[in-house]
Amino acid sequence: MIGLVKVSSHIRWFTFLSWTLIYFISAVISKEVQVPYDESLVVVWFPAGVSIMAFLLSPIRVWPAFLFLFSLVNWSLEPEPFDVASSMMSMVSAVSLLISPLLIASIVRYLAQYQSPLNTIITWIIISAVICAIDNWLSVLLLDSLDEKIILDDFLTSWLADMSGIYFAVAMLLGLVQPQSLKQLNSIKKILLTLCWLMMLAISSWLIFSDQITGLKSYINYHYGSALNIILACIPIIFIILLILFLQDFGRGIGLLVLGTIVIFYSEQGYGPFFLPGLLREEPLLLAQTYLSVIAIFMLLLSLLAASQVERTSKRASKSLIRYQLFIQEDKIKFDPQIKLITSLPVKSDIHHILQAIEISAHEMLKEHWSLVSSHHGMPVNFQLKGLDGEWLNVRDRILITIADKINPMLLGEWEILSKSKVDL
Repeated sequence: MIGLVKVSSHIRWFTFLSWTLIYFISAVISKEVQVPYDESLVVVWFPAGVSIMAFLLSPIRVWPAFLFLFSLVNWSLEPEPFDVASSMMSMVSAVSLLISPLLIASIVRYLAQYQSPLNTIITWIIISAVICAIDNWLSVLLLDSLDEKIILDDFLTSWLADMSGIYFAVAMLLGLVQPQSLKQLNSIKKILLTLCWLMMLAISSWLIFSDQITGLKSYINYHYGSALNIILACIPIIFIILLILFLQDFGRGIGLLVLGTIVIFYSEQGYGPFFLPGLLREEPLLLAQTYLSVIAIFMLLLSLLAASQVERTSKRASKSLIRYQLFIQEDKIKFDPQIKLITSLPVKSDIHHILQAIEISAHEMLKEHWSLVSSHHGMPVNFQLKGLDGEWLNVRDRILITIADKINPMLLGEWEILSKSKVDL
């Protein structure tokens, strides 16, 4: 028990340090992307989304520790105070930045117990917008600005910055913390295609947002109009969708990370399709943050729908019977195509490969069951098979037909997927 406690303690401290480091890096990046007319305002505030993820993925009892650590980060990034009063104001400001994320995480965590994942996400989107609006309006009023136009501009900029940071960071991190979908890369073909989509995403994003092709933007503006530049910005979305199809949540996370890094890096330098003639100096950055937010929400909903579709398909497959043909002399077996929906086994394989995915204690029993001289033909045999997600499935094997041909003896059988095993082998 002492060893378990020590491991748990190490993991807890590693979690604290990891989230604090991510929060710090996201805060530094956000501080670099400032509003041109006011260096005290940022275009996007990623730490809001990072803190929400930390709260949602952690027990409530450790929230005070996260509040303390994140407040220290906020306070360390504040301008150096001139006196005690300004120092106290900096501390209050550092803590106040965490009020909205804490409220959002608390409400979403509570409602998630009674709602479906889709309803929870929609609720999170609405609640985040409302709470950020209230928080930023109160902050603007607290500054006691005299010019109503400045109040409105500051409010809209801060509100969009918080919402963009929350939507984008949560959608990205929610995917990156679920690397189990990497198990679906069970062939060289899938790995190469995934790397190809990732490279195409990076290259297309770089070409579109870096303005490296000299004269391209001017040529497009002159011949086709400025709107085509924004249409071209939709090209990276295609490759993120392809990553989601291959890696689901993790594909969304890594795709948004690549796209967001490139968009923010070049937008902060004044490059990209959103820097169009006739726009005010702050509008291109606001367009960039809106672009990232819309993509993040769209990809989050898309990956959720894709995951639910895969789950429904897997359930249908698990409730149906999977037929197979066993060629005894060749030690080869051929399954129905739906075998790929529940396990990483290929449609065509050899017996040795099949046994690697089956519990060791059942190997000899199955070898006997799959032989022509077996006395068990007609009787079902139960064993456990490793599924796509790494969990063990209870399977019932039944031989239907025995073809005792001298040249090509064959067994025709079926697998019935009963349920997930409660025993971790």
